[in-house]
Amino acid sequence: MRFVPLLFIALVASQGFADVTGFTIYKSEFYEHDHKPTVTQVTPDGKVKKTNAKVGEATQVAVSATFNKEIEDGEAYAQVTFPTFASDAGNGGYAWGKTIESVRVTIRMGNGEHKYFWFNDGGKSLQLEYPAPGVSPYSDYLLKTVLRGNNHDMSRAVNGHMPSKIPQQQLFSKDSLWMQSSSWGKETYRTIDMPELLPKFDTATAIISFMDARFRNADKMDLKQISKTINTQEVLQHVEGLLEWALTVDLLETPIYRASVEIEAELKE
Repeated sequence: MRFVPLLFIALVASQGFADVTGFTIYKSEFYEHDHKPTVTQVTPDGKVKKTNAKVGEATQVAVSATFNKEIEDGEAYAQVTFPTFASDAGNGGYAWGKTIESVRVTIRMGNGEHKYFWFNDGGKSLQLEYPAPGVSPYSDYLLKTVLRGNNHDMSRAVNGHMPSKIPQQQLFSKDSLWMQSSSWGKETYRTIDMPELLPKFDTATAIISFMDARFRNADKMDLKQISKTINTQEVLQHVEGLLEWALTVDLLETPIYRASVEIEAELKE
């Protein structure tokens, strides 16, 4: 049996603090031989919507929280996916693990463009996908990951299967920002002089830590209680900060873009 992770997006009536216009808790229950899940949605005002209801024991349960911010001609949202239960995860089933590791900010524009600002690894890395024609030979997007600190698993960082030779502990401090890239066995890196980005990493880490401390067993929890726990000024203002930054930053005017261009040029030599 194969499960396909789904990304659910919803625009919700105005709720919460700051400019985050709402959030929805999703519980998706997958059943054997049926890839159309039962989806239960709970909004901050306690409204519950359930679709495709089935009877029986679910073989996989996925729970996530999606925070929305209204924008013109598009949509912006931050999503946290909680650990997923899968009854046969040890026998080829699909599971997301036992801890909460990411908060992912996504912007989709009406012209078809998108921007990803995905804080992964507990908030230690920032995966970027940003419109930048001409940077990558394979895409019209800047595809890079900014790393923070000197304690990353780089055992498969070169061509996806070989270890990096970059001596992290010698080159970087706990607050260093840097990028690594490779092509055909050749590897290089650049440090990123962008101290204003460090608070964004801190904010993402705070969101992830808050969620991880409370929702590791979200598949067994009452969704209204999850919604009530999340609907706090602390959480919503943190999320608002990340969304507002993602909507206003121009990566093409930052050291991230300049370092990306340098990296791609070096790898071509």
